[in-house]
Amino acid sequence: MSRRHCKTTQVPSRDLSALVVGLHGIGRQVAAQLASLGLHGLTLIDAGRVCPAEVAAQGYFAADVGRCRRHATAESCHQRNPGLAIETYARVSSRDLDPHTAVLACGLEPRAEQAVWRHVRDRVAFYGSVHITARTIQIRIAWDSRSARRYERWLCRQDAGRRVIAGPRPIPLHVAAIAAGLVVLQLERFLAGGKPAHDVRLDLSTLGLPARNPA
Repeated sequence: MSRRHCKTTQVPSRDLSALVVGLHGIGRQVAAQLASLGLHGLTLIDAGRVCPAEVAAQGYFAADVGRCRRHATAESCHQRNPGLAIETYARVSSRDLDPHTAVLACGLEPRAEQAVWRHVRDRVAFYGSVHITARTIQIRIAWDSRSARRYERWLCRQDAGRRVIAGPRPIPLHVAAIAAGLVVLQLERFLAGGKPAHDVRLDLSTLGLPARNPA
């Protein structure tokens, strides 16, 4: 991570600009919770469109089917926070990253996540990665050089195994909301000047929760 981190470790939420990549169930919930923090700006990146399976189960509405996820999510975030400045893009581009204090990658496949990390690793103060496996919510946070190295080692292992961390079935809305809450909590801790956890895991089986909706 660059020295930029040292200058931005206690940024008030009103001055925070965050970027969310991936707007399936997890990313949509992350965006909603970030909008409720009173952010200055939010950028949403996703190239997909809402499909019928994402209605209700992933927090989208019936009227959203066929719309770009980024546009539907931006509209929902504006309803929560009308003063929020929101930008939307289909893909990550270097020119869109500089203003952001936080970048959150949500449910991406290993290769896609590597591409995001290459763009942002020296340009943001806080980076969060969120995934849900068959039974576990898994969050990785990078905010300094040490946590960045740990994250890179973990990401390389995912790519070496060619394992898609987020499965194809929709994630239940309540599970996505829990995952979003956990990563936003780490961001809030960081903004308050505290030390986030670099690795957060929650075993859903201990709560009696399924990690996937029935097929």
